[in-house]
Amino acid sequence: MKKIITLLLALVLPLCAPIYALAATPDESDFLSQYAQEPYVVTDCQMQVVVSEYNVLAVTETYQVYFNEARHGIYRYLPLRNQLTRTDGSTAVVTARVSHVDTGADECSHEVSNDKYVLRLGSEDETITGPHTYTIRYNYDLGLDTVKNADELYYNLVGTGWDTYIRRVQFSVTMPKDFDPAKLGLSTGSYGTSGTQNVTYTVQDRTISGTVTQALAPGEGLTLRLILPDGYFKFDNTKYNLTIAMIAVLPALAALIVLVLFLKFGRDKRYAPTVEFYPPKGLNSAEVGLWYKGKATNEMVLSLLVYLAQRNHIAIHPGKRKRDFVLTKCHGYVGQDTNLAVFMDGLFPDGRTRTDNKQLKNHFYETVGTIRADLNSTESRSRFFDKTSIYLKLLSFVLLALSAAGGAYFSHRALGDSLTLAPSILYAMLAGTLCLALGLIPACCMLRRTDEGAKTLAQIQGFRSFLVTAEKEKLEALVEQDPEYFYHILPYTYALGVSDKWIKKFESIAMQPPRWYNGTDVWSYVLFDRMLRDTLRAANDSMVSQPGGKAGSFVSGGGGFTGGGVGGGGGGSW
Repeated sequence: MKKIITLLLALVLPLCAPIYALAATPDESDFLSQYAQEPYVVTDCQMQVVVSEYNVLAVTETYQVYFNEARHGIYRYLPLRNQLTRTDGSTAVVTARVSHVDTGADECSHEVSNDKYVLRLGSEDETITGPHTYTIRYNYDLGLDTVKNADELYYNLVGTGWDTYIRRVQFSVTMPKDFDPAKLGLSTGSYGTSGTQNVTYTVQDRTISGTVTQALAPGEGLTLRLILPDGYFKFDNTKYNLTIAMIAVLPALAALIVLVLFLKFGRDKRYAPTVEFYPPKGLNSAEVGLWYKGKATNEMVLSLLVYLAQRNHIAIHPGKRKRDFVLTKCHGYVGQDTNLAVFMDGLFPDGRTRTDNKQLKNHFYETVGTIRADLNSTESRSRFFDKTSIYLKLLSFVLLALSAAGGAYFSHRALGDSLTLAPSILYAMLAGTLCLALGLIPACCMLRRTDEGAKTLAQIQGFRSFLVTAEKEKLEALVEQDPEYFYHILPYTYALGVSDKWIKKFESIAMQPPRWYNGTDVWSYVLFDRMLRDTLRAANDSMVSQPGGKAGSFVSGGGGFTGGGVGGGGGGSW
């Protein structure tokens, strides 16, 4: 007999599904008939919220949905950044966190978009018509309370973002401790509506239960606000203190690692500078500047103009107007220094023997950039810097940058969207900034010179010191040995940034004008310096100028109202 009954039930029950609307209560049947033109409607919405003492809401939402048209399912979005507004005009921003999401047997995808946590329930491969029940569970962490001298629960049980009709809403909210029911307020309707005329509710022990007595239209919601004693909610100080600590710990740890790397791999071998009257052999003026500073600049590259002129490859002539100049090619460069060859080819392309500042403008910058990039390349710098230290310097900056980003992230987590900066957060931020600054010192000094690089640096330091402090008698003796000593040294003074002091020392020393500069019939060091500076300044303006680009265009007891609280959000079908 039992087997026969079971068989009959198995045959009859599937046949009952198509008559769902006919079997529904009259109220529900009328509702489905009234809104049959809608793609879908919610016939019943049940909200169960259990609030913890840490202001974390364990939410269970159950939706009985009727699809009048074929749909894949529904989507539900929860606001992560909440603009909270009260009836007295006060506002606050609350950043919430969603976790432990569970949608039961329904397939669901998750994403965060535009400060919203979006759930899409259903399958792309299947559609639904008729009734379907969805259950969504999640934790909604509201963090630190934003009200001074009180706590509050200001929560949108049903958000104003739904795009369909909701026939019935039932809700229950269970609080962790006792509260004053007189300070409870509920409101329904569109955003900004206050009043409880469409809500019936009861308070039993610590649970608020109720029903919305009228269907909610699209854009309407249900909001609860409960004023609580200050300190009602606890705060997870362990997590909060750890978050604050990370603001300073990450930069401090990064700075410590950088310091250890510097002490082990970044310190130079020290050689005492020796008095040098000439630059190191085998280095042009730009390379001397590079070996001294550790990084090539445009000025160092442009010193090659005087370097090549002194070696009879170029003649410099002033133009008709101040800061105009003309360059003529005397002898082509056929040596092994590729950068000098590139410099000459950039000045005199396509077999030219003459050029001026106007012809160089807007194209020679490519030549300057090519030479500067070659000088600053890892291969070039590895001649005098240890390769390991080059990579460790880059790693140090990356490490400090990541620690700064991590500190900023934890600062944001600790601060949230509050406009009040707690002293503990401020101190942690100051400590983190100080650690970053201290870490930058060894990071900037990380490059360790090779033995050759350290010895050459000592020679260049001694040479530069001589250029600045040389006595007249010694200079006269050097000029007597080499009448063009002044001009041989001149390009190096521009690369080392001491040309003005060097030229000034020769004002009272008799010398012939350079053969490669045709400036004036009356020779004067002051005038020569001025003209040469004008020429180099004009060369810098012309040789490194790039063509301009196009610019881009650039109340109840609670004191709240519908949609003014946190959470809620909305949903729709897809």
